[in-house]
This record gives sequence, structure tokens and C-alpha cells, in this order.
Amino acid sequence: MFDSGALTNAGAGLCPNNGRLPFLKSYIEDVVARCNRTSLLAVRNPDWDIHPYGENTYTGTAVAAVNVVDIDNNTYRDSTLQDLYDSARVMDELDHVHYFQRTLR
Repeated sequence: MFDSGALTNAGAGLCPNNGRLPFLKSYIEDVVARCNRTSLLAVRNPDWDIHPYGENTYTGTAVAAVNVVDIDNNTYRDSTLQDLYDSARVMDELDHVHYFQRTLR
């Protein structure tokens, strides 16, 4: 069991019958209001840093597909390390793709 003292001091109320810690709506709104709105996703080259806030828009990959279409046989097959490498190389050449996450499993 954890010590709920810090949470109850912050605005949660401990329910004695089930041990839940419900928070007041006002407390949640206060926490959200204090959240940082200007996070930075930094990379090695500062010219390519991502600033995901305000009017900025970024495009990237994030799929992790299990299968790929083999265009030579018109069939699905398990993805390979070579497929992952090839997809990363394609994304690297696209000017409007700002970040790459693994596209295949």
C-alpha cells in the first residue's frame, strides 16, 4: 500500500470503504492550468527541433505494421528488418515528414 498523505494534502479525498482517491474538479483544473504549454522535442541538430505548441504543425510516422504487401506477388508477408530500413530511408528523403518512429514490427 502507498502513503496517500501527499495526495490528500493536495486535494484528494480518500474513500475509506474502497481506498479510492477521487480528486475535486477544481484541483484537476488547477493542475492542468499549471502545466507547461511549450515542451521541446530536441534532436542533435537544433535546426530540426520540434516545438509542438502554438500554431506549429508536424507530420511523422507511427504505425508499427506487422505485415507488408509484397508487390511482386501481390500478397501479404511478415515485415523484415530490411523493410524497416527501407521505410526509414524513404521517410528521410521526404521534406514534410518531421519525425520517424518505427513503422514496422
